[in-house]
Amino acid sequence: MQDPLYTVGDLAFELERLQVSPDDFARVLQLAHAVTAMESPKALADVAPALRIGAVMAEAAGRFSGLPVGHYCGRAILAWPKTEREIGEERRGPHR
Repeated sequence: MQDPLYTVGDLAFELERLQVSPDDFARVLQLAHAVTAMESPKALADVAPALRIGAVMAEAAGRFSGLPVGHYCGRAILAWPKTEREIGEERRGPHR
């Protein structure tokens, strides 16, 4: 397992490698700020092509199945692979 990343620059680099845009990077940081000890918002499914990106309190990260991407303000940023169904739905576009 990779060592945690502690600077916002390192996190930006790692998220860019996952094809997260600068605007979506800002959304990931906002998501991280919304995390509390009692609540973790739903992971973002629209910021990386094959991944959902979420955030949890750093000390709780081991209880989640997501792959560690980095750390920010005491939060762990995690990534979960999307299912084939999720990827297929994205390719088809919004339901009408």
